[in-house]
Amino acid sequence: MNIVVLYCGYQCADLLPSSLTPWVEAKRARLGGHDFTICAVSVPFEGFPQDEVRDTTRSILGAHAQCGEIDHVVVGDKPHKETDARGAALRWLMTQGGDIVWQVDADEVYSLRDIAAITTFVQATPD
Repeated sequence: MNIVVLYCGYQCADLLPSSLTPWVEAKRARLGGHDFTICAVSVPFEGFPQDEVRDTTRSILGAHAQCGEIDHVVVGDKPHKETDARGAALRWLMTQGGDIVWQVDADEVYSLRDIAAITTFVQATPD
């Protein structure tokens, strides 16, 4: 099964080790025999306060993409409608032949055990 992951985080470099790392590890290990395709989105959303604080989220995501740990990155400085930003990632992910779309925000933490248990449950659930 190919699990496509839409990972979304903006100005959250401090959250990446706990929330992104398990997905990168799942991809690397082909956890449960599954392929994982990860697209990360890091843009400001319209309607949310836009402070001038800049962190290293985008450069960290870019580094993960350069070494193949993330498959695609959508970044930008201008505020986007949330649906447009996530939609850009989803359109790219849909070209990757995913069987399941899993949307994850940077403040959501799944362990490898969580990911394995959920994928096992989903795979065992009848269509």
